[in-house]
Amino acid sequence: MYGSKKNKIDDMLNKINGFVWELCAVQDTFVYLVDAREKKCRLKLATGFFLDFNMESNFKNYILDQIYETRKFLILDDFSLENFRIGNNTPKQISRLLILPLICDDRLLGIVGTASTKSGSPLEDKELSLLQQFTDLSGVVLGKTLSEYPFRALIRHQKKEIKSLEQMEGKYAQMFYMSPDAIVLINIDGTFVEVNHSFTLITGFSKDEAVGKTLKDLGIWFNIADRKKILNLLYCSDEIEKIEIPICKKDGKIVHTQILARRVTLNQKPYYIVVGRDISKQVAAKAERIQQEDTIKHMAYFDQLTDIPNRNNLYEKLAKELGQAKIGKTSGVVFSIDVDGLKTINDAYGHHFGDNVLITVSTRIKEAVGEKVFVARTGGDEFMVALQGKYTNEQIDIIAEKISRSVSKKQQHLGISLHTMVSMGITHYPEDGDTVETIIKKAEDARYEAKKMVEIVGSFIIRKCKLKHIIVRV
Repeated sequence: MYGSKKNKIDDMLNKINGFVWELCAVQDTFVYLVDAREKKCRLKLATGFFLDFNMESNFKNYILDQIYETRKFLILDDFSLENFRIGNNTPKQISRLLILPLICDDRLLGIVGTASTKSGSPLEDKELSLLQQFTDLSGVVLGKTLSEYPFRALIRHQKKEIKSLEQMEGKYAQMFYMSPDAIVLINIDGTFVEVNHSFTLITGFSKDEAVGKTLKDLGIWFNIADRKKILNLLYCSDEIEKIEIPICKKDGKIVHTQILARRVTLNQKPYYIVVGRDISKQVAAKAERIQQEDTIKHMAYFDQLTDIPNRNNLYEKLAKELGQAKIGKTSGVVFSIDVDGLKTINDAYGHHFGDNVLITVSTRIKEAVGEKVFVARTGGDEFMVALQGKYTNEQIDIIAEKISRSVSKKQQHLGISLHTMVSMGITHYPEDGDTVETIIKKAEDARYEAKKMVEIVGSFIIRKCKLKHIIVRV
């Protein structure tokens, strides 16, 4: 019951205010309800610059005294206004105030006010008369409605609403200033209206430095493309959800942020509310995790000494190649290479010296076959080369000889010079096998055969053997 009557009163006051608005052709109006017993009035609604208008008590008393005496509208010009302190935020462009009484049965129920600006035209007598007639009728209707619902109850309820709103406003203000996230209110033109303490902590810019400036003025944009991206998103949807962008602090450091933004209307003006969260630690942790994953993956697929592919990598490479070979799309040759005499070198000069020899050998094999050819270290002194494509025996001999000549060049480490030699075994795929294990085993068997041959006949090149693989020994 109470709510419906209150809504009826509010609706009526809105209609009265709207009629005055239209007739006076202005958007700056206010409506006060009056408690005749205590001669007090309370603001009920306002529009335009009267949203921030708050009459001082001496001015209210002056208006009420004049209205009680004349029971007619009251016009206050420049001279009258100068004698009163109307309010803290009264616009300087006001040149005249028009106050209209709402009276029923000789009882003042409320006042309706509007303003004329220095650039506007004053109302004519006919318009003033029409306004007076309208407010007279409105006062009668308002009086009837108020008689159905006690005015004091209305005031009490309004006080409760105001208190509730003030409490809510206080809570929101605390949330705004105490939030760990940066929260800012921005004009449509991009200038800051308000910033909280976390904005200062994250960006390094104080409230005084930020208000009235734009992000571009402060040099916060790390990438100007991010600015265009955000503006396009707001233009399309008036809202942004969780966009990650880097920004520049006042000291030049980069901060990674997660941004949420929304277009809102406050006091009939459009703004943007932007919330920014510092996620620099999360971004750094993610980068570190990715780096660790890459390191682990690299360790799993690359030799730690020579930094070339290892046996696991070779297996995956050949598995893909054999898959393509089964459907006739590829073929290739695999070289199994062994560095002769590495144990003797390690025993004579130490394992660190032998490691340097292996690094040099891996580099020279890659130089001999080309950077794009797959070269892997599969064991202590063992390497494999996988060549994709069809090759004749003569072409394979040339490649084997290039490898042998490159590896056998003099090496020098710690003032010691030496020459290294290699044994090689070669298989073809898919002719020599259809599995990775078979191809690798046959290449290694051919290399072992080469070692046996050299023990019997010395250093030479063998072009045929019962395993049908080219076996090279230099």
